[in-house]
Order: sequence, then C-alpha cells, then structure tokens
Amino acid sequence: MQEKAEENIKIPIEPSFVGFINLLATISLQHLGMEKNAVTGKIEKNYQLAKYIIDSLNILEEKTKNNLTDDEIQFIRKVNSELEAFYSYRLAKA
Repeated sequence: MQEKAEENIKIPIEPSFVGFINLLATISLQHLGMEKNAVTGKIEKNYQLAKYIIDSLNILEEKTKNNLTDDEIQFIRKVNSELEAFYSYRLAKA
C-alpha cells in the first residue's frame, strides 16, 4: 500500500543548488510576510525566523566558496543581497 502511494508522488524537477536556494529564499519571504504560506494560504510574519534563514544562506555562501559555478555564485549573492534588503525594509516598517 505504501509503495503505491509513493508511486503517485511526482517530483517536478531534479534537485539542484539553485533550487535549494530558491526554496530557502521562498521560505524567508513567507516569514517576511511577502509571500503567502503555501500550506495555510495566509500571510504570516516571523522576522526572527526570516533572519535565521538569511543568515544561514550567508553561511552557506561562505562555506561553499570555491565549490560553485560562476552562475551559482552570482545567484546566491543576488538572493542574499535581496533578502537582506527586504528584511531591512520590513523591520523599518514594523
């Protein structure tokens, strides 16, 4: 029975570094109240958790230095920069 249920699960894309960064960025945006929670459909804010994810992405950028392609480096830097700006903007409005 469990095997049958697992067969019905469709994974839309192969896992990738960029996909992982997008996932974390989306979660951060949800906690900044800029995206609806995918489960509840509601806007929810948790700035402390958003900052934790942003800081984690910065650590990930530092720890993966020299192991990423040029495109991946540019992508994570852009995401980190934009999330930091969104976080600062939301804190200023709070």
